[in-house]
Amino acid sequence: MNNRWSLLGLLVLLAFPCVAEASVPEVYGLGSRATAMGGAFTAVADDFSAVYYNPAGLVMQRQPRYYYNKKGFRIEVGFMYAHPFFRAEGLDDQDLVLKLPGREAFPGGVIDPGEVWGLNFGVVFEPFDIGGLLPRKAFTIGLGLHVPFQRLYWWRPQFPEELHFIFHEDYSQRMIIQPAAAYKVTEKLAIGAGVSILYTLWTNLYGPLNLRLGAFDPERMVFDAGGEDVYAGIDFDMKVDFAPIVGVLWKATDFLQMGVTYRGEQFLHDYGTTDPILRVVLPGLPTEAIPGIAFGLDFAFAHYFTPHEVAVGLRLKPMDRLHLSLDLTWMDWSDCLEVERSLYPEPEPRFQDTYVPRVGFEYELTPDMGLRFGYAYVPSPVPEQRWETNDLDGDRHIVSVGSEFLFGPVIASWHFQYQHMETRTFRKVSADNLYAPGLEFGGYILNAGLNISVGF
Repeated sequence: MNNRWSLLGLLVLLAFPCVAEASVPEVYGLGSRATAMGGAFTAVADDFSAVYYNPAGLVMQRQPRYYYNKKGFRIEVGFMYAHPFFRAEGLDDQDLVLKLPGREAFPGGVIDPGEVWGLNFGVVFEPFDIGGLLPRKAFTIGLGLHVPFQRLYWWRPQFPEELHFIFHEDYSQRMIIQPAAAYKVTEKLAIGAGVSILYTLWTNLYGPLNLRLGAFDPERMVFDAGGEDVYAGIDFDMKVDFAPIVGVLWKATDFLQMGVTYRGEQFLHDYGTTDPILRVVLPGLPTEAIPGIAFGLDFAFAHYFTPHEVAVGLRLKPMDRLHLSLDLTWMDWSDCLEVERSLYPEPEPRFQDTYVPRVGFEYELTPDMGLRFGYAYVPSPVPEQRWETNDLDGDRHIVSVGSEFLFGPVIASWHFQYQHMETRTFRKVSADNLYAPGLEFGGYILNAGLNISVGF
């Protein structure tokens, strides 16, 4: 009985929260080169990660050696590993008892959202002249994938009061699929477009749920639960959802390149109806004599949310071997709660739009080896959680480093990234709140990866 009733409770719970999330490229980066440069890649975008940072860059791929000029075909494979280390403590010497699914309760201390393991895969292909319609190097197709090792898609239901590091938990178990194409308008101007692929899920739970009560205990004033008849079924339908990614890349001079990218809003939208018939059958009475209670509860919630974004970037060459890239990204977090909570209203104030500055450096030590550095400041869009909800997030400082080595047709690159989440305090308004008088939290994230690129 427990499993079936847990399933019913789970589906009822889905009506409550709307969870704002992010994507792996936004939090950790996509590809070692872009990650090592702090994500300041909008005006660079010259490898497979252009499908995310700026699709126009697909047609302006790096040509460090003659190998990439032969067939116009390039394959990249990368591995990334990240581990968040977060802590939370109660204010005013109050014990803060934390309990996450599958983890033991304990008074305060470290929260472990789990490790992130993933494989990045990219293909960039120039389809020659397409039967003579276009010059060979004017049109390029690309595909970028991020495949988490544990699961392709995973999320967990969340009570609104539950402590939740909103951008650092189940969202990391999400497969990223991003195809794109680019066209070189002139030798200095390129445009590109792609999509990020997710899906929409409709679910319906139906059927009778008959709970049979046994003998009545007058001392305890309770019935003992006996056998039950559960014939619940589930129908679901899955549909593909697309979010656009559009970019422009302009090489103004040999020392200046500019890029602009728009990424559309996207979230996994689960919705449906929980409408089983519940009967509590008393001893000695036939089932048909007891009226049933129909739930008829519609639910809708969102997760894996990514907002509308506009990124503007510059790539400069102040010295012969030094490249400097600058990015500024606007993120439309004020619309993050597209699907309202049923149990609690949207937070006041609402989530806030953010502006994320990034800077990256790339220095060529030799023709076969280069160094990279990057920094980004990511302000949190999450307002102070003064009421029932506990969406935890803080401003992050991101510092990264990496390098690359050329071995004939192979480019090997690596990155290491440290993210520091500033300590933040949420003080609750009501003394009756589950985590009153409030909590203090912070932490850091370690991220490392390797990328191999081969041109044909």
